[in-house]
Amino acid sequence: GDDNAATPRFGAASERSFNTGALSLGTQWDVGSGWQLLADVSHTERAPTFYELYAHGLHVATGAIEVGDANLRPERGVQMDVGAEYRSGPQRARLSVYDSEFGNYIVQSRSTADDATVGGVAYPGYRFAGVKARLTGVEANGSTPFDVAGQKVTVEARLDAVHATNRDT
Repeated sequence: GDDNAATPRFGAASERSFNTGALSLGTQWDVGSGWQLLADVSHTERAPTFYELYAHGLHVATGAIEVGDANLRPERGVQMDVGAEYRSGPQRARLSVYDSEFGNYIVQSRSTADDATVGGVAYPGYRFAGVKARLTGVEANGSTPFDVAGQKVTVEARLDAVHATNRDT
């Protein structure tokens, strides 16, 4: 028999539950000629995932030792978004910019204390933690139909760019 069968591999069982919510307020103004201006402000909360809480060991896909934090609090942030949208028949275009401030954004940070060798191979360690963070970005997308040899073809394009800053470090 297995002498360690009664000893849990990751310690005593634990359970976490979270109450999260979200609130959003947005508006749009029709300014004519198919154009609308858009604005939105929101507060969001996200509970940590099971792996952010309980990861403990080698993650084969990432080639890293991952360590969760069972004491993580929910991720909380306030976002502001402004933009413009154009609609004319089947043609669509939209451009928006946003700014998000998080008091507890869950990240995976390098942790040399968690480096480990498994099967003779050295792996870097990473820990999940909540940090203050700011994300700013731009999103653009559009679509327009074309008639190609009697067939309707719609071309779509998207662009997303984000800049994130860990405000704790």
